[in-house]
Amino acid sequence: MRKACRRNTVFLFAAAILTGLLSGCASDNGTTMTLGEWITLLDQKAGLSADPSSKPYFMNVTEDSPYYEAVQAAAEWSVLDGSAPFEPEQVLTREWTAYTLMNLSERDIPEDFGIEIRDLSASAFPKHVAASVAGGLLSLDSKGRFRPRQAIEKTEALNCLAAVTDLIDSGRIEMPHSEIAFNEDLEFIEELPEEIDEETGTAVFPAGTPASSGQYFRTDDNQPQLYRITGTETADDAVYAAIEPAKAEDVISDIDAADSFTVDFSTARIVDLADQTVIQEGTLATNDTAVPAGVRQIGYARSHDINGYHISYSVTATGIRAEVTKKTPSGLNVFGNLTVSSVTPSYRWKMEDGVIKDGYFKMEFTSSENLGAEAGSYKKLYGDFSRVEPGNFLGTIRNLFQAKNDAADITLPLVSVEIPVPSSPLLTIGMQLQLTIRASGRAQLSLTQDNRIGMELRDGHVRGLNHSDMKAEAELRADTGLLGGVASSMKLAGMALADITTEAGVTAKADAVVHLYDSENNHSVLNAEDIPSDLIDDLADGNEGVLTCADISAFKTMDIKLNSSGTLAGRAGLGKTITLSNEQNGELIPGLNGHMENGHYVSRCTRKDRIQPKETEVVESDDIRIGSYSLIADPGEKIEIPIKALPAGYEMSDLVFSSDTPSVASVSGTDVTAVKEGAAIIHIRTKDGKYEVSCSVLVRHKS
Repeated sequence: MRKACRRNTVFLFAAAILTGLLSGCASDNGTTMTLGEWITLLDQKAGLSADPSSKPYFMNVTEDSPYYEAVQAAAEWSVLDGSAPFEPEQVLTREWTAYTLMNLSERDIPEDFGIEIRDLSASAFPKHVAASVAGGLLSLDSKGRFRPRQAIEKTEALNCLAAVTDLIDSGRIEMPHSEIAFNEDLEFIEELPEEIDEETGTAVFPAGTPASSGQYFRTDDNQPQLYRITGTETADDAVYAAIEPAKAEDVISDIDAADSFTVDFSTARIVDLADQTVIQEGTLATNDTAVPAGVRQIGYARSHDINGYHISYSVTATGIRAEVTKKTPSGLNVFGNLTVSSVTPSYRWKMEDGVIKDGYFKMEFTSSENLGAEAGSYKKLYGDFSRVEPGNFLGTIRNLFQAKNDAADITLPLVSVEIPVPSSPLLTIGMQLQLTIRASGRAQLSLTQDNRIGMELRDGHVRGLNHSDMKAEAELRADTGLLGGVASSMKLAGMALADITTEAGVTAKADAVVHLYDSENNHSVLNAEDIPSDLIDDLADGNEGVLTCADISAFKTMDIKLNSSGTLAGRAGLGKTITLSNEQNGELIPGLNGHMENGHYVSRCTRKDRIQPKETEVVESDDIRIGSYSLIADPGEKIEIPIKALPAGYEMSDLVFSSDTPSVASVSGTDVTAVKEGAAIIHIRTKDGKYEVSCSVLVRHKS
């Protein structure tokens, strides 16, 4: 358990109250819960998980208990202590709430708080109760009593849990410090290499340099790195050495470092991952003092030929933005961008004799992702399908689409950023950005997220920290994917101590369905999930035997990976992968899901069997006459235009029906389908254009 970071518990909680973090620890109903339920929820909110190989901590909570994993995790994180008997079916009381939450916060508890609690002696956890009262987490009644064994209402307990987890997850380091000690038996070479090739793992030293296997050297730049020599070969002109990056556990004895700061990207070293070109060395080179530093732009516009994509970058002191564009041969214009700004890393790292005692690494940042895919005229590319027989419609489109498809589907590595830590010249924060885009047809996606991603290491265990508010806006007509990847790492002399990789975005599907009607109005339904729905919509326009639908679904996607195998924490067995949301767990984005017809959302599918024409007598006249010249319908309703008379020599098959606003009301033969609120005009003409009549349609507001 860490000692240095557990001081002044009362003052920390009191400060949190003043800033509003612990407001709302009040009840609003009489619902209670058991200790087992409480520990399960506590683990979920705090991100605690158990080691599957550990033995039971409580003999009465075995593997067949529904609370076993939750109790194991709480015990490993010292939320529960084997010295205190634990009964999972017991009701959660006020003293157990204080006990578990003060343990979760992992604060030292002073002996005397100077607070009088009249019934403190009645509690099994008097210090924890006193600490929770002194910190303002739980309160006394009007008579100065805590009532330790009284059941606590569920709402009050969960509000207190949210306050504590927010406090320990969002805290910043107020007193930066950095103390680093290297192993005393390390042998360093004073001479600097003339050349280093990281790809081949070689370094060249001046002739006569006393270099040998097992020695170390450090590069001489503003972000130094350590290397270990694994072999040497001496020549007349130089000493050639085989090298490998040094491992932190081999060279570092002790670390006691902590800091929290807002990143100034103008001081960062930025590398274009497309061709490994350094696009910023790490110093702000500009004489433009009239522009505030926070918005001063260091512009880059570098063109790359990565599968036809053009990539450009712009950097300000507060953030970095990468843009990608592509125009496909099939006429699809695709553009995407990823912006990361307001980056604030916080870390606390304590290591003794090469062993991690305590670790905390968190990245707060705002990310913005955008994707747009615009298509040209599908009819120009694929041809006119208005006269294609319904039975051949889908097969013809599928063959042409497979031959011409060049949809955007690519993951693009963007930039690598190395940010110096102000309080320590040996420490750096690394970031890598990448963008994954997928678009097979028209789409617009815009995502903004405020992220707080991180981890805490305690007693050989790791828990993830995550808080991400996503705001999404979209217009979808095809399968679409947008995923922004941000990998963050904390390095000491180039050696990764810990890293966090997060991928977050949206996966959207537009499953197209085609409704086909033959000359006798026989109806068949075919799935067309492999073809963009907007493509089918466009080509079906004007073909009376083809109607289209699409079922749209959009899912949030977010994965977090903690401590890869290349980090000190990862090699210590502290790696972890957390899947927060994906298509399987069903976290839908509100407003981006539903049934679509003709590019518009409708409450239900209206594509049904067509009603066979009624055998009604159509009299001969000098013009086209209809039974009603004004129709009223609700969205989704289907109504018929009654034909009463036709000019001499004309039959029903000689009539052509069209709507001036198919997004409001569509027409197929005499059948009119109301789509959404609004007004439309239905035109009825003879094929030769000699006769015409119109009918107005009013679609009422959906109640």
